[in-house]
Amino acid sequence: MFLSILGLLLFLASIVWLVISLFKRKGTKKPLIAIATGFVLFIVGISLDISNDEQTSSKENNTSEVADKVTESKEEIADKEAEEKEKADAKAEEKNKKESEEKAESIRKDEEAKATKENEEKAKAEAESIVVKETKEEAELPREYKNALNNAYDYLDYTSFSKSGLYDQLIYEDYPDDAAQYAIDNVKADWNKNALQAAIDYLDYSSFSNQGLYDQLIYEGFTGEQAQYAIDNLPE
Repeated sequence: MFLSILGLLLFLASIVWLVISLFKRKGTKKPLIAIATGFVLFIVGISLDISNDEQTSSKENNTSEVADKVTESKEEIADKEAEEKEKADAKAEEKNKKESEEKAESIRKDEEAKATKENEEKAKAEAESIVVKETKEEAELPREYKNALNNAYDYLDYTSFSKSGLYDQLIYEDYPDDAAQYAIDNVKADWNKNALQAAIDYLDYSSFSNQGLYDQLIYEGFTGEQAQYAIDNLPE
């Protein structure tokens, strides 16, 4: 900038000098040289200024590009960090959810196991209580009650009695009514099955019609439902 101004001033001053020399008719060689020198200095100064401006502009552009790249790099880093944070948060949330579900499942299983154990212990205690009660009741039973029940099982082992038929048999054996009734109430028997077996036994030694067999079973003390069960379930 300084050099171009200096060249311009020298150029203008040399022109003035040349004009004066022409009026005074002095030599013009030196003014011309001065004019040429000023012009050259002006041109060189202008070139240098343009070069400096270009360099400055280039530096500014480079600085701007660097700044833009730094900004973009920071944004990319921020975006990447945000993405990684989002992934980490999602992974942590999924892990927490899984751990919560596993914990809830473990608690549920523990509660089920506890409830099962309590139910088993309760059932066992009730069973033991029933056994103790039955044992106590059995121990307190009169001897004839026990004998009547034992005889009831003996009769059922060799023939199929109806409920009333078994009662009549025990009475026939001179057991008191209450002892015979105790045996009937406590004997474990399938009266339908007994009716069916009695029907099969009758058919083994004689031919019966369905109605005749039904009547015979009623005569033996089986109920109508038990007799009908026997008729309906006879083998072909």
